[in-house]
This record gives sequence, structure tokens and C-alpha cells, in this order.
Amino acid sequence: VLQCVSMPNLEIAKSITVSGDSSLETIDLSRLNSSYFLHVCDNANLQWIDISNLATVSSTVDICEAANLENLDLANLQTTGSDLSIHTNAALEAIDVSELDTVGGDFAVYDNSNLVSLDAGSVTTVNGVVDVQNNANLQELNMPDLTHADSVVISNNDNVKAHIL
Repeated sequence: VLQCVSMPNLEIAKSITVSGDSSLETIDLSRLNSSYFLHVCDNANLQWIDISNLATVSSTVDICEAANLENLDLANLQTTGSDLSIHTNAALEAIDVSELDTVGGDFAVYDNSNLVSLDAGSVTTVNGVVDVQNNANLQELNMPDLTHADSVVISNNDNVKAHIL
């Protein structure tokens, strides 16, 4: 039964997919700086993921269906070439993408029922949809530097105090 993925010295990877491991609790990619594609989904017991050094993803970042994940630190992420999608993480309370500047596709954060804070304070450009929906406990959405988005959809976030436009 796989409980831990530990690759603390991995710095560059073309593609990373960690998916469908229901016993997985931790992922350590603490030195990962660059990847073409990052997909971490359908890991029901995932509690902790360290991708805090990640700065660039040439394509898509997808973090989803990790029911026990409480915090997501992407504070060093500066750009994605395509979508940034964080969804269906029931325990997730905070997302930090505070250094993110450009999203090449959609910026999608949805169906994270315990999400309280989304800090995207440096995002200037989203070449797709800013889509923040169905985060029932979201209290703060911080995107004060946003200057370009194809469209913005903020809905069904009952407690949100948006600082976006």
C-alpha cells in the first residue's frame, strides 16, 4: 500500500502524474522547480504535498480530489502555460499562489467546500477564465493586480469578500 511519494531532490520533470492512489498520504517534491505538466488527482487520503519550490509549469497544473488536503503552498509558482485547476478538495482551507503572475489558460478554483482563503495577489494575466465557484466557506479572494482575463466568473461562494478588480 503506497503511503508516501518522496522525491526531494527532483528539480525538473517533463510530466508528473500522481493519481488514483487511495492510500497515499504525503508527496515530497520539495525541490521541484520546473515541470511541463503536473497532475495530482484522485488521491483520497492525501494530506500533504510539498511543491513549494515550483516556479514554472509550461502546461497545466491540476490538483484535485484530495479529500484530506488542508493547505496548498504554491507560493513560488510564477507562471503556467495553460490552466491552473484546483478543485474538489473537501478539506482544503488555504491556497497560496501569491507570486503567480501569468496563467496561460483558465484559473479555476471550485468545489473546495472548506476553502477560506485564496491568495493570488500577484496575478496580472489570465488568458482564459477566472473561475471561482462553489467554495462555500471562501472568505477572501485576493487578486488586486489582475489586469487581463478573458472572462471572470465568481459564483456560489457564500462568504466571499473579493478583492479582484
